[in-house]
Amino acid sequence: METITVGSLKDSARIWIYKSDRVLNDKEIECINRKLDSFLDQWNTHGKNLVAEAWVEDNVFIILAIDEDHQSASGCSIDQSVHFIRQIGDRMNIDFFDRMVFVYQDDEAEVHFVGARDLCKLYEKGIVDDDTLFYNTLLEDKGSWNQKKLQPLAKSWHSKFL
Repeated sequence: METITVGSLKDSARIWIYKSDRVLNDKEIECINRKLDSFLDQWNTHGKNLVAEAWVEDNVFIILAIDEDHQSASGCSIDQSVHFIRQIGDRMNIDFFDRMVFVYQDDEAEVHFVGARDLCKLYEKGIVDDDTLFYNTLLEDKGSWNQKKLQPLAKSWHSKFL
C-alpha cells in the first residue's frame, strides 16, 4: 500500500465519520491509532490497495478517508471498515454507531454528548442555544469536514430535534 501521511490526502477525499459514545482517553487513542495503521496497511477493494488515511479527532471521532481518484471504495471495502470499527468498539467497550447521540462544544470548546430526546430539554434550560456548535457527522469529504465540521445549532441538521 502507498504510505500516506495523515493530512496529505486532498480535500476531495471521501470520508466516513465514526463517533464514539464518550471522550476517549490518551491510552485508548494510542491503541486505536495502532489499530488504524494496521488496518490501512491491508485495506483494499477487490485486491487493489486503497490510498487512505485515518485518524482520531477531538478525542471523539475516528475518521477514515480514501482518495477515490486512485481507487474507489467498493461495498466490500466499506463492509471491511465497518467490521473493523465494530471490532474496536467491541474490544474497548465503545459504541461508534449510535447516531442518535450528538456531540457539541460549549463556550470553552469542551466536548459534550446529548441524546436526540434530551436536546430539546437542554435547549429549554439554556444549556445549548442557537449558537452552540454541533459536529456535523453527515459530511462526506475531507475538505467539508475540515471547513464545516462545527455548525451552530440553528444552522445544523440537529435543530430538527428541537
